Amino acid sequence: MSNIVILVGSMRKNGNTDLLAQAFAEGARENNSVDIVSVADYKVNPCIVLRGRGISAFKMMIWMGYMKS
Repeated sequence: MSNIVILVGSMRKNGNTDLLAQAFAEGARENNSVDIVSVADYKVNPCIVLRGRGISAFKMMIWMGYMKS
């Protein structure tokens, strides 16, 4: 059993990206622990936050508390 975190970078709630993430999570939950983290829930625009600042997905996961630095 693994822990899986799905990062959704789209600002559109219930859009195609959310549907794709939910479908993947549904299949992965059979044998794994799955969390979906969406920037739309945090009201953060990733284009503005991440552009030119060298912030990777891993740094974003640390900031959100999913990983330790």
